[in-house]
Amino acid sequence: MGIGKSILGLGAVLIAYANYATYRPWGTLIHLPLLSTDSLTDIDLDKMCHSVPNYLGDLTGYLPQFLHTFGFSMMLIQTTDDTNSSLKICSSWTLLNLSIETGQYFNILPGTYDPKDVFAIIAGGALSYGIEKFTTRKKSLEEQIQTSVSS
Repeated sequence: MGIGKSILGLGAVLIAYANYATYRPWGTLIHLPLLSTDSLTDIDLDKMCHSVPNYLGDLTGYLPQFLHTFGFSMMLIQTTDDTNSSLKICSSWTLLNLSIETGQYFNILPGTYDPKDVFAIIAGGALSYGIEKFTTRKKSLEEQIQTSVSS
């Protein structure tokens, strides 16, 4: 098994965290508790990070939801060769993120519910499964060609 999907997934998650750190207030970064504590009072993190131009516009609001679902699905898909397990992994990450968004809708969890987040989560899960399905099918076709050539 190669590690390409894991690297792709890790890259997506790191971009999501960079997005959080750059465009969200530091006091709301529950994902990065060490960086949002008072131990960094010597540095004005809000001023430093929020001076970065927002080239992505509205995408910065829901891009992390897409990237979390996509990234974590891709990293876990790497652990299996079974297409059914891949579907379960993508579905599980999608449902997990949707449950968090639902918790925000009912004010059970901190954060702000946004319907665009729901679409981003579903798109992230669907894309990760689509990539897995496409690359698995391609690998299967290559194996069939290799088998028929060596016969």
